[in-house]
Amino acid sequence: MAVGVGDAGSGGVRRRQRGCSCAKADFFPEESFSSWSAYGRALRSTGARLADRLTSRSLESTEPT
Repeated sequence: MAVGVGDAGSGGVRRRQRGCSCAKADFFPEESFSSWSAYGRALRSTGARLADRLTSRSLESTEPT
């Protein structure tokens, strides 16, 4: 909860604001969550990205020995 300072009419008394101060971007910062169409595009590309990840080879020097 956020604590705010009241206006001059309330004598500068501190009061608590009710409710959540979180936004959608706080939980879903990635572009793929910005809209349903962006989410659909990201979901459709997942299969190709996964296949690429599984079939690509790493360098011998980066493998643990």
